[in-house]
Amino acid sequence: MLLVDRNVEDEQDDEASKRAAKLKGLRDDWERSTNRKLQANAIRRQVQGILAENEMALEARRARLITTCGVRFVYVLCPDIKKLSYHRRTT
Repeated sequence: MLLVDRNVEDEQDDEASKRAAKLKGLRDDWERSTNRKLQANAIRRQVQGILAENEMALEARRARLITTCGVRFVYVLCPDIKKLSYHRRTT
């Protein structure tokens, strides 16, 4: 009788340890994927911040050029070249 009880306890312990290992694996996978998403979002925010700063600096330079020189540079899409180029326009 004691051997049967011991075997039942061993089986239950094995099942419990398997469940715990499976849950740990799921938790580790979730944590890894969440960390990747958080890192990607942090990098995306940093890049957007840098781009916004550069855009503001560029706009400030354009405004200074317009006020000091009276010259306006505008981006125009050239259909024959298929790229952006500067065109000087006086105001």
